[in-house]
Amino acid sequence: ACGLATNGIVHLNIEMEGLTEERGRLLEELNRETEALEALERQCEEELDTKRKCQEDIVRLRSSMEAAKAESNTLQAEIEQSNYFQEKVDNETYYRLLADVQNLETEKERDNIRLRRLNSERQELQSVLDQLAAERDALQEIAQKSKKELQDERMTLDMYKSHHGALHEHAERL
Repeated sequence: ACGLATNGIVHLNIEMEGLTEERGRLLEELNRETEALEALERQCEEELDTKRKCQEDIVRLRSSMEAAKAESNTLQAEIEQSNYFQEKVDNETYYRLLADVQNLETEKERDNIRLRRLNSERQELQSVLDQLAAERDALQEIAQKSKKELQDERMTLDMYKSHHGALHEHAERL
């Protein structure tokens, strides 16, 4: 019975050693799995932190996008208003310039009419002036002839007076 008990103790010792080895191996595996789990937990925490930061970034970007969209809408409205006013100014300027051009054309037509009338009057006056110059030349010629005739008459008169004076003296002497 003692052999059986010794045999049982040896068997139990062997089984205990096997279980101790098994326990050591299981503890090592537990440690590895715990470390892996801790690493996985850290990775999950990092991923959750990254996810939280991404969500914050998304919220920030959405806010920025909304602000940019609002600013874009404001700018678009300002551009449309500016384009409206620019178009209105361009139209007013166009019609003002068109009216100015029409006024200038009307003034040009009036000036052409005045110019034709003045040219006609100038030609009439030139014709009258030419006629007066011809009459003046004719009158100057007549005046020259009359002066010459007057001088001839004076000379003849002086000659007759002198001759008459000489005859008168001659008659008195007689």
